[in-house]
Amino acid sequence: MKKYIFIFSFILSLIFPAAGFAQNESRAQVLSYMRYLSSMLVHRSLTSAEATRLQSEGKAAIAPIVEQWTREENFSQSVRIYVENLLQVSGSSNGINFSLPGNLGLDIARKNRPYGDLLTASQCVNASGQVIACDTNAPFTAGVLTTRAYLVKYAGAYNISRAGKMTYKFLCMEYPFPQNEEPSLTQQDLIAQFATTAGAITFGNGNNCFSCHSQFGHHAQFMVKFDANGFYQANGSGLQNPGAGDGASFNGLMTSHFISSARAANERSQMLGRQAANLAEAARAMVDSRRFLPCATKNLMKHYLKLKDQDVVTLRPELLEEITKLAKTRNAQPSFADLLITIISHPKVFDSFTKTGVQP
Repeated sequence: MKKYIFIFSFILSLIFPAAGFAQNESRAQVLSYMRYLSSMLVHRSLTSAEATRLQSEGKAAIAPIVEQWTREENFSQSVRIYVENLLQVSGSSNGINFSLPGNLGLDIARKNRPYGDLLTASQCVNASGQVIACDTNAPFTAGVLTTRAYLVKYAGAYNISRAGKMTYKFLCMEYPFPQNEEPSLTQQDLIAQFATTAGAITFGNGNNCFSCHSQFGHHAQFMVKFDANGFYQANGSGLQNPGAGDGASFNGLMTSHFISSARAANERSQMLGRQAANLAEAARAMVDSRRFLPCATKNLMKHYLKLKDQDVVTLRPELLEEITKLAKTRNAQPSFADLLITIISHPKVFDSFTKTGVQP
């Protein structure tokens, strides 16, 4: 009987000579893929046990091994690096702790908290991992957004950079937004610089400026009481200082987009069509939006797979949404671990990366 089984197997190998090779090639690709990712996620080489398991089980071993990695301290350290790269802040300068955002990211990963805590955490974390108050003196907290690191890094006239970076880095949206997602302010709401819809297309004049600033105005208003040094000033008026540069208010604060002095001084505004009393409530609206987790997925893929900007642009929304949906089956509020396990073990990500090195 054994003789016939051997002959049958040999004949099959002649008929399908590539089958065994394809499997071996696939296992080699799995090993190469995971060797690269181990250096990114846990800053080490594969262990002999991990390599053996990958050679034995192939793609089926990816998810459980990555899940083990996410419990290692070096994984949390990799998240610190991710947050620092995302926001372009680290270290310290002029008395400002630019490491607070990274510290928070590390703490969120270490405790397997939701990714959304980057924007909704009620406290900051120091270098020793101790929970501390954030450093803006604001009466509310919105994770990394209410660190002086973020507010100083992106300080500027009319709070345009602060608002634009917030929505780009956490919603992956650029102005103008679709009107059904963020209804615009009217011309009557805005100061003269941004109210004009006719005329030359230059800064502060023309439809191009109005179309963006009629939405910028909503989001920049949440920062109207944070000065250029990142401190919260409850009495900020949001009015233009006639003795300062365009977009500068008094005491180091920035000018509001609103023409009404009452509205200019009030940080209440709108985020994605939702009313929010302050930056903390705006951050919650962002985290609750359908844009947030696909954007997180895109940013994580860019960082951990080292995708170039032109490759990130080609990421299909359907894939990002599919990964998000799968991550939410692990946890309704996915953590860094949930998202990365789902990303790395996704067959389309693996196949694309191993074929081209980019463009899942």
